[in-house]
Amino acid sequence: MEEIGGLSPFQIGLLSAIPWICAVIAMYTMSHFTDRAPDRRPYLAIALVLSATGTLLATLGSPWSGLVALTLAAASILAVLGVAFVRHTKRDERAGSGGKGAVTGEPVAGGTR
Repeated sequence: MEEIGGLSPFQIGLLSAIPWICAVIAMYTMSHFTDRAPDRRPYLAIALVLSATGTLLATLGSPWSGLVALTLAAASILAVLGVAFVRHTKRDERAGSGGKGAVTGEPVAGGTR
């Protein structure tokens, strides 16, 4: 972001927020569409390809094209996280409740230290 030049630290901060604001929108949109889809795997595959493409393109070209590519990568990566988490919890419900702690990282029973 600093390579763009002529921007104050506040403006650089605003530009740095763009990928993450778009990622929040992408997470909501992806969960909206995948909740209504019979199979989530095509959505996962497309988002993973977009995240890899955005990550690659972020290293090439001008800082402005890098910002656009980084926005694509961040939005795709974070959109995948919500969908992948739902896939694992649905699989664990069939296997029993024991796997949920392993997937979600919830601490085992026993209280705090």
